[in-house]
Amino acid sequence: MQCVGLVGSVRLLSLREAGVKLDEFPFSAGHHTYIRWAIRNSKQNKPGKLYYGKRIAEYRPLPGDMIAQWRKEKPTDPNSDVSFDIQPDSFYASHCDIVTRVSPDKVAAIGGNLSNRVKVSNFGAVNGILKPRKELICILRMSSDGVPH
Repeated sequence: MQCVGLVGSVRLLSLREAGVKLDEFPFSAGHHTYIRWAIRNSKQNKPGKLYYGKRIAEYRPLPGDMIAQWRKEKPTDPNSDVSFDIQPDSFYASHCDIVTRVSPDKVAAIGGNLSNRVKVSNFGAVNGILKPRKELICILRMSSDGVPH
């Protein structure tokens, strides 16, 4: 099955089904849009937001959170400098997987549009915190109370 755009659509439908209004989340096919938005929510300490960006080394992801990563548009492209602290104002190739399971040594997340399929990715962890990988940008923490903690 071809799934180009499927997970973005599933995320949109899932959030909409949960009652999220269009003005509560910057729905976009470009993941960079809501990665940047979530990081700004944290850096500017904005209350009442659905997601907050968290540094990889400082937060234990939970189911419903998203793991944000940069990615290459072509295998020959150079590695990106994008990170929690370096967010370009323009487009950058990126991807988010939705966390489904966590354990002290592994975080499982589902993502789509990965080689035109939906798949589960397992990320190594130490005490629930993701092991560093160059392509990891941040965790988008899903807030249950709208407080940026």
